[in-house]
Amino acid sequence: MDVLMGNGIWMVWNTILALIPLVFAVFLFAGDRRHHRVHWWLGVVVFVAFLPNGPYVITDLMHLRGDYAALQGDQSTRLLLALQYAVFVLIGVAAYAGSLELLRRYVRARGWSKSRALGLELVLHALCSVGVLLGRFARFNSWEIGTRPGDILDHATSRLDRPGSWLLLFTTFAVIASATGLLRLVGSGFGHLRDGIDSRT
Repeated sequence: MDVLMGNGIWMVWNTILALIPLVFAVFLFAGDRRHHRVHWWLGVVVFVAFLPNGPYVITDLMHLRGDYAALQGDQSTRLLLALQYAVFVLIGVAAYAGSLELLRRYVRARGWSKSRALGLELVLHALCSVGVLLGRFARFNSWEIGTRPGDILDHATSRLDRPGSWLLLFTTFAVIASATGLLRLVGSGFGHLRDGIDSRT
């Protein structure tokens, strides 16, 4: 149980970071926001800066193997451990997918084509892939985009010379895009099911 309690501390913190862009997305993209003033654009900058924290939780699965071994055959606690990680990752990825869905609906409502909206989403996937890797391996935080931009840029560009970095980047991109697409399909399926039930009542 000590493992579960210890995980709870950092999982709660990482969950809060993952939910920040969703909160910003609600205020920025839900409802009518036709008058884009300076504070709106500042909110968009914060939204993008914190957006990688959602898919970042997937990389925390690297701790699962060590936690699993530390429980030394306690099967009931191992089951709780697996459930703890599953809920943690699902919340983070769902917050990311929900944030992008609100953005997608926002730009579509303003006349963007499906292909243009998809292009924006792919760009954000790519930026978040870079952000996830910078957070995992270089231990940069979202707010350091404002406090240490030079260090972040230097580290990012220095790693582009390594072929392994590109492979890791593309793999991260594929995982993020796939997880987002899967959740969108699930959400769409539930939406159609609800509409079907409503039409019969």
